[in-house]
Amino acid sequence: MNAVTIKDLLEEHGNRLGVGQIITGKSGLTGETKSLKVQRYIEKEGFWEHLLPEAILIINPPYLSKLSCIPIKKREYIFQKIISSHIPCLAIAETASPPDFLAYF
Repeated sequence: MNAVTIKDLLEEHGNRLGVGQIITGKSGLTGETKSLKVQRYIEKEGFWEHLLPEAILIINPPYLSKLSCIPIKKREYIFQKIISSHIPCLAIAETASPPDFLAYF
């Protein structure tokens, strides 16, 4: 499969996925991925230990609220799991803007 930019992928499929806001690394929306795998967060024990490598991760507002209330060390652990899984894009579904704590991510 040819590489596709995150921007192109979300322009084509963002509405279907319910994506409202994108948070990317240094490459921003121009970053490329060869994987079209998408993983939506589900409330399940051990979820963070089983992230799909290089899949776009979609999380929803109820989990963002929960994430904002957990201890900082646990939140840092979750962010490190996301980073180590080489997630090309963290998409926030059904919201207009990300919570402030994600700015430090």
